[in-house]
Amino acid sequence: MYTSFDHEAFAGIVLAGGNSSRMGRRKALLPFRGTTLLAWQVQKLRQLGLDEILISGPHDLSLPGTTCVEDIYSGCGPLGGLQACLAAASRPYCLVLAVDTPLVPLDLLVRLCEEHDGGVTVVEHDHGKLEPLIAVYDRALAAIIERRIVGGAASIRFLQEEVPWKHVPYRGPEALLDNCNTPEDYRRMHDERM
Repeated sequence: MYTSFDHEAFAGIVLAGGNSSRMGRRKALLPFRGTTLLAWQVQKLRQLGLDEILISGPHDLSLPGTTCVEDIYSGCGPLGGLQACLAAASRPYCLVLAVDTPLVPLDLLVRLCEEHDGGVTVVEHDHGKLEPLIAVYDRALAAIIERRIVGGAASIRFLQEEVPWKHVPYRGPEALLDNCNTPEDYRRMHDERM
């Protein structure tokens, strides 16, 4: 367990409720290094010492010690899952990981937690590109996100207009931040040894 941040203040969220249309099957249940992509991400959050772990997705994705949270607003992509999990969390801050980003380094997640001081703390790489699905969000943002979903918002990036975003630079191998959307992406990540 990492003691460089107050892990009691953080819940973990794995966004796993997508349609996986390009993959052709549910990404959360794909085998990955002796387990599944979902179990891999949950294990990563547990390594950080997080004991409240929410999975955005249907209840059949439940793993021991986790809580599945279905979208309140369906059809809004990751925004709906993020809103529902933030609303369900009991901790003030939530470390968010997409289920399809299994190569994200643990030390980068630690840095996000260490540097979070309100609003959104997000990974920045590749000359300013932001990764809003590898980030820390204040739980209180659930209400703002809900209001914007009801108003028709489809992207998390609208939050940049409403709350401060702190950028945590990442200068490691870009491939570690990739997500797997297609069978080709999955094969490449499954074979990745970084």
